[in-house]
Amino acid sequence: MPFDIYSTHHSCGPVPFTCDNFDFERRSPNINRTNIESNANQLVQQYSKTASLFPHNVALVLLGGDFTYSRDAEFDQQYSGYKKLIDYVNLHSKTKYNGATLQFGTPHDYFNEIKKRQGHNFPSLVGDFFPYSDIFSSGVPAYWTGYFTTRPYYKFMSRKLEHNLRNAEILFTIALNTARQQSKINEIFFKRMEKDYEKIVEARRNLGLFQHHDAITGTSKLKVMTDYLNRLKKSINDVIKIHEATIKFLLKTDESNFVIINIDHPDTDKKMIIDIKTGDEKKIVLFNSLAQDRFEMVPILANDPHVIVKDNENNEMKYQINVVFDSTKNFEISSEVFEVNILVKIPAMSLISLHLSHDQQKNIDKCVKITCRKCLYNEFFNTSELSGSIEIENSEVKLIFNELTGFLKSLKHAEYDDLTKLEINFGGYKSGMSTSGSYLFKPDMMHPEHNNIFIEQPETKIYVSKGELSSDVTVIRGPLLLHTIRIFHTQTYLDNAIALDNIIDFEGKDKNKDVEMFIRINTNIENDKNDKNETEFFTDLNGFQWQPRRKTKKLNIEGNYYPITSSIFIQDEIARISLLTTHAQGATSFKKGEIEVMLDRRILYDDGRGMGEGVLDSVKMNHKFWLILEFFPGSMEIKEVEDVKKYQTLSLFANHMSNTLNYPINSYSLETTAKITDIKLFDSRLPCDTHVINLRSLTDNILDWLPSHSALFILYRYGYDCQLTNDLFMKDVCELDSNFDDLQYLKNLKVDKVEKTLLTGLNDGEKIESFSDDSLELMEIRTYKVSFS
Repeated sequence: MPFDIYSTHHSCGPVPFTCDNFDFERRSPNINRTNIESNANQLVQQYSKTASLFPHNVALVLLGGDFTYSRDAEFDQQYSGYKKLIDYVNLHSKTKYNGATLQFGTPHDYFNEIKKRQGHNFPSLVGDFFPYSDIFSSGVPAYWTGYFTTRPYYKFMSRKLEHNLRNAEILFTIALNTARQQSKINEIFFKRMEKDYEKIVEARRNLGLFQHHDAITGTSKLKVMTDYLNRLKKSINDVIKIHEATIKFLLKTDESNFVIINIDHPDTDKKMIIDIKTGDEKKIVLFNSLAQDRFEMVPILANDPHVIVKDNENNEMKYQINVVFDSTKNFEISSEVFEVNILVKIPAMSLISLHLSHDQQKNIDKCVKITCRKCLYNEFFNTSELSGSIEIENSEVKLIFNELTGFLKSLKHAEYDDLTKLEINFGGYKSGMSTSGSYLFKPDMMHPEHNNIFIEQPETKIYVSKGELSSDVTVIRGPLLLHTIRIFHTQTYLDNAIALDNIIDFEGKDKNKDVEMFIRINTNIENDKNDKNETEFFTDLNGFQWQPRRKTKKLNIEGNYYPITSSIFIQDEIARISLLTTHAQGATSFKKGEIEVMLDRRILYDDGRGMGEGVLDSVKMNHKFWLILEFFPGSMEIKEVEDVKKYQTLSLFANHMSNTLNYPINSYSLETTAKITDIKLFDSRLPCDTHVINLRSLTDNILDWLPSHSALFILYRYGYDCQLTNDLFMKDVCELDSNFDDLQYLKNLKVDKVEKTLLTGLNDGEKIESFSDDSLELMEIRTYKVSFS
C-alpha cells in the first residue's frame, strides 16, 4: 500500500481523517440523499490521489483492518454504506467523475483491470519481502527483525509438538489399522484409540493455532503467550500418551503390569533418570520416525556409572559414560547422575530395544577422561589439571581451541593441508531505550554491542572430555552459559559433523538489563561476491528451499537480519560452512566469512508495534546446532551451469543431519518381564532423498471425532546439492537412487487402494497401482490417500 498501513484509516488515500469518515461500523455515517454527493466527492478525491501514484491509474483500496468484521452486523453496515456510494459514482461517472468507476473486487479483478490498460508488462520481484520495515516512529526505518528470535523457548516448544504429533500420527495410523485387521480385535485398545483421536485433533488445532503471526513470533502479551504455551504443553503430553499406548500394542504384549514411560520430559529438556542400582535389568525402547536408517548417539541418564548396555540379541553395545553438569547448581559436575551415551544404528521407521543392567565389578573404563581448568573433580572420572593447548580430534577433523576462553579457534581437516579458521564467540547487542522490542531489532547506534556479556559472570571453567566414542570441550560462564562442542569417533557419518550445545539462562544478574545475545562463527570463507563488501549467504524459508541473501551495505545490522527455520550457510569456490538449528531464529552474515545467529533476547521496553510491554519472560533452554564443513571438488566449474548457479540447497548429508535435529529419536522406559521384539513399521527404507512428512489418519466423514479407514501418506523429495563431498557417507543408511514402487510399504497392513490427492486430501484422486506410475520430482511434495482394508 502506498501509505502507512492496510487499514481503512490509511488505505483510501493520503488523508486519514477523511478515510475514517468511511468506516461505516465505527463512525456509522448515514448516507442519504442530502449528503451522498459530498461524501462521494470526498471518497473519489482520495481514491484518485491513490491511483495517481501508479502508471495504470487503478487503485486497490482495502476495507477493514485488524479486529474488523468481528460481528455479522458490521459486514452489513460496511457493505450497505459503500454500495450506495459505488452506485452513485458509477451512475454519474462520465458527468461528474471523468469516467472513474468503482466496484467491489478481488486481487484477480485488480490485475485484470491493470492488464486492460498496460498489457502484461509487469516488473517482477525475485525472492521475498524480508526484512520488513516501517517508519512509524522518528521518520526513519525500523526493522521488524527481532521477532525472528523473540521468545525462542516458545518456538522450540512448537517444533517439539510438531515432532511428537507427527510420531503420534504415524504410530496411531499403523496401530489402529493393525487392530482393525486382526482376526480377534483388541476391543479395549481399539476403543481407547478412537477416544484418543480427539486428542490428536486437538493437538493439530493447537499446533495450527500457534502458527498465528502473533504466536510463533512471540509478539503477544505475556498472559496470551502463557495460554499458548499451556496449550502446546498439554498437547505434547497428550500425544506422548498416544506414543506409549500404541507402542505397547505394537510390541504385542498382554502383560497386565507392562508400563511404558517416555524418557524425555514433555515440558523441558530434562530426562528421566534410570535407576540402575536396584540390580534389575532396565529395558529402553527407541523409535526412529525417519524413513532411512540412522546412526545416533543416544543419551540415557542413570544413577550409577557401573552399567552394561546390550542389544536385543544380548550383544554388548558400544557406549560411553559422560559427566552431567547440574544446571540447578551453577553447572557443577553431578556426583549422582551420569550420562550413558549409546551408539546405535536404528533401521528406518522402527522400534528397537536396549537393555541396561548394573554390574559393580564392571570396569568403568567407559568413563571419559577429563582435563579441566578451575573445575571440580569427581571420583568416577580420571581427571587432571588442564595446561597448554586445547585440542580434540577424530579421523576426520582436529579442533583447536582458545586456551583462555575455551571457545573454538580453528579446524584442521584430515584431507586438506590448510588450517581452516573457525572461531566461535558469543556477544550481545545493547538497545537504546524504547527501540528494540518484541517486533523490532534496533541496537544502540553509538554502542551497538556490549563490551563483554560475561563481565559480571564468574571466572571461566573449561572441561575437556575424551572418550571412546566422543570428545568434547565445555565452557561454563557462571549461570549465563554452558557451551559444549562435541565430535565423534564412531566410524560413521557422525564423525563429519560438529555438535554445538548452548544452555542459556538470562535469569541471573542480567535480569533487568537489555541484552540480545548471539553466537558468531568467524571463518575464512570468501563469501563476498564483489569489491563492495557485500557478503552473500543462504537462509531457508521453510526447510524446503534456500534463499540467497546479499548484505545491503547502507543498512545497519538490523536491516540485514533474516529468519531461518532450520539452517544458514555460507560458501566460496572451495568450501561451505552450514549451521543447522532446532527452531526458528534470526541470522545474518554481516562480515566476510561470518555467520551470526541470535540466541535469545531480553527487552525491557515496548517498541510501539502493538504488544504494549517488553519481553522479560526468558526461559533457560538448550540451543542445539550441527556445524558442518563440506568441500567442493575441483574448482566448481559446474556452478556455471545456469540451474546450478541459480538454486542452492543443502547437501544430502546436511539434509539428513537437519532431520536428526527436527525428528530426534524418542526414548521410552519399559517395566516388563516379557520378551520384547524389535519391530519395523515399514517393510523397507526409502531412498536417501525421500522424506515421509506424515502418515496421518483422516477424520470420518460422518462422525467428526472418529478416525476413518483412510490416511494421508505425504512424501517430500529433496533437491540437494550433489557437488558436496560428504554424501558418500549416506550409502550406509539408505539408497542413493530414488526409485521405489512397492505399495505394500506398511508392514503387515492390507491396503485397498492408493490415490493421488491434494495436500488436504479433500478430493478424490487418481488411483495408482504402483509408485513407479507416479514419479516424485525433485523439490516436490506429493500426497497419497491410502485406504486400508
